[in-house]
Amino acid sequence: MPPMKIFAFIWIVFYWFYPATAPAQESATVRVHGAVSIAQPVAEAARVLRAERDLEVRMMTSGGSPAGIASLGEGWTNVALSTRPVTGEERAAAPTVAFYETLIGAQAIALIVSKDVWKGGVHSLTPEQVRGIFEEHLTNWKQVGGPDLKINVYMSAPGRGMWEMLTQWLYGEARKAPVGMKYPAIDGCDEIRSAVQSWPGSFSQIPCSFVDNTEIFALGIRDKDGNAIEPNTDTFIRGTYPLCRKLLMITNDRPSLNTKVLIDFMLSERGQKMVKDVALLPLADITPH
Repeated sequence: MPPMKIFAFIWIVFYWFYPATAPAQESATVRVHGAVSIAQPVAEAARVLRAERDLEVRMMTSGGSPAGIASLGEGWTNVALSTRPVTGEERAAAPTVAFYETLIGAQAIALIVSKDVWKGGVHSLTPEQVRGIFEEHLTNWKQVGGPDLKINVYMSAPGRGMWEMLTQWLYGEARKAPVGMKYPAIDGCDEIRSAVQSWPGSFSQIPCSFVDNTEIFALGIRDKDGNAIEPNTDTFIRGTYPLCRKLLMITNDRPSLNTKVLIDFMLSERGQKMVKDVALLPLADITPH
């Protein structure tokens, strides 16, 4: 099964219910709430810990990072999964909670083009050019210095992780992205890769680990000084590549008891392999050696 589909059926809700009388406490059950991007490897870790340690992990992903952090702040959740740090506003809303962030990896996507576009001279784009393509103002590669080819755009479905990440970068907030675009929405990395390989003039996005630079090519993103920032380990480590975001497991103070068991597992060699297996970046790819 393709990596990004491993838990497409995800345990979006493992067995989730809110207790009737009291917020979540440390027990044999660890309650987890937050971003679906991180839920995939955590779901697999939960399956293993249940079998090996009799540890129950109950997960929910509705509402993403903000809902997970709010749930932690209100005491209903032991672990929030987030693709960004806790904001000052969120900390102020829960002044008694000592939000503690543990980095378990990162999510990075590349803007990709087909071989004919790459060979035609398009190796990088500015954010403004990407926005122009996304909004269908730019429709031919010659408008950005490339070959005389129609730009065939393939994007992941609105609201999904890669779409959200791209639109948040382009517009500041995903909700500000225009709707009603006519380009095909494709889910599944193998499907995206196949479409870009098959159709001339193709443009899309895909997790960086799927780029081979033989049939599909990753574009650099030009900064305001005109320098192309390539998606690679160096720019991930330095934090300069804009389409790379941290994956955090957030707790109330340092992890302890069963919460620590779960987080320590995610930091272990087995847990980091689970991160990598779903096309996310393990810590080894984003931290200095």
